[in-house]
Amino acid sequence: MKVSIDTAIAHPGERIAYAFTLPQQEFAEDPELQGLLAPVEIRGEYWYDGERLHWEGELTTRMRGVCTRCLDEFEREVRVPVYERFVREPEKDADALGYDGLTVDVRSLVRDTLLIEEPVQVLCREDCQGLCPHCGTNLNKGSCDCSDTGIDPRWAALAAWKQSSRNE
Repeated sequence: MKVSIDTAIAHPGERIAYAFTLPQQEFAEDPELQGLLAPVEIRGEYWYDGERLHWEGELTTRMRGVCTRCLDEFEREVRVPVYERFVREPEKDADALGYDGLTVDVRSLVRDTLLIEEPVQVLCREDCQGLCPHCGTNLNKGSCDCSDTGIDPRWAALAAWKQSSRNE
């Protein structure tokens, strides 16, 4: 989706409000955004300062994730601030994106923002207990009968220190 920025360029300093909805089908071919469950809404404002086009706002959508501790699939709401600068010649400003003529590609802005803001560890909830390292039981759904007595001998000294620090 391309957005015309001719008004901003013709009137430097004037802030122009925007609100767009990009359907999730817009990203259907993108393997890195297969977890997108809802349209992406983006709203905010942009302006031209005579050199750069500034684009700021907020992006919201819903995404499917897989918890890195328990491996359960879950849905999460994504709300991300957007701030980007565009220049006509991006090779002269490494921190800015480029625009062609009088349009900005909003789809690539949304895609890049979603990928950059994706957490390294996605958790189904903050207190996720994860999986039992011995039997694989999801500890969020119940406990198991495994014991922690089978400690790797290389970690025995650390286990002894941990036990002694609990007793103090």
